[in-house]
Amino acid sequence: MKAACRAVLILAALSPGSLPLQAQATGCPPGYVQTGVEDEHPSANLVIHHAVCEEVEAKQERSYTPSGNAFIGGTTWITGYNLQSADPKLRVKMQGLMARQMKLAGLRYSEGVDFSRYNFVLGIGASTNQYVDLANRVVFDEYTNGQFSANEQELYVSLKGRQFNELGCHSNGAMICLAALENKDIIAERVVLYGPQITLESLQMWDQLVREGRVKSVEINIDRSDPVPSLSLCIGGGMVKAVSIASLALLKPPTLKDVIEEAAPRLTVRTYNCGNGMPDLDCHDMRAYKRNVEKK
Repeated sequence: MKAACRAVLILAALSPGSLPLQAQATGCPPGYVQTGVEDEHPSANLVIHHAVCEEVEAKQERSYTPSGNAFIGGTTWITGYNLQSADPKLRVKMQGLMARQMKLAGLRYSEGVDFSRYNFVLGIGASTNQYVDLANRVVFDEYTNGQFSANEQELYVSLKGRQFNELGCHSNGAMICLAALENKDIIAERVVLYGPQITLESLQMWDQLVREGRVKSVEINIDRSDPVPSLSLCIGGGMVKAVSIASLALLKPPTLKDVIEEAAPRLTVRTYNCGNGMPDLDCHDMRAYKRNVEKK
């Protein structure tokens, strides 16, 4: 916390009838910076200027622990897996343990995670019930670009201070990843999004991260029947505000890919066949994304 003080110069009063003496404090002590001036009138012949000083906080460079490749789950994901060891037997054992834990909980997260690609897995949901998690957490991330989860979910602290080569983020996990990067709680070389929760503002923020060189690349993967990216963009008003000018010029409705590329031109968008073209939550499942990405 910054501490404030006042630097004061004490002067003797002048004789009666003299003009008021203007006394200026000589400056702030070492470690403080002047942020303002306050005047004091102890008598008709004396005005003292107090320099209002504020302590300068020492700048500390953040340090980050190299943590390989991370995968951040979204809605209903509450899990943690961190294995830095290259021992294949230990990897298999830990993956099996996670799979059994998820099966007992009636969840199938582990089937959607590519453990050969990601060694750090985290889910910070408010509940494994999708309606509860949506109502109590995800909807608030829609309007805060993930900051709600960053501030309210205790498991978020597991992310802080880490450096990743690749940061994979599924569904609402995209908002969590964005908040963590914006807060500089983590750093990452490249980002891969799967069926992400997006808004026009979040797309522009992702684009800015690339433009500023804070990440080298952001890739968005979307299954064509996955309703989550388009629905979240509509809820945030993005589809209305970011209608593709190029598409309108050709008198055809814009695709989701068109809208994203126009709003955030530095992002790479990949689409995959899934379902029959109608909204299908099975196409939002990370297992579907895992299958499609492995085919490319």
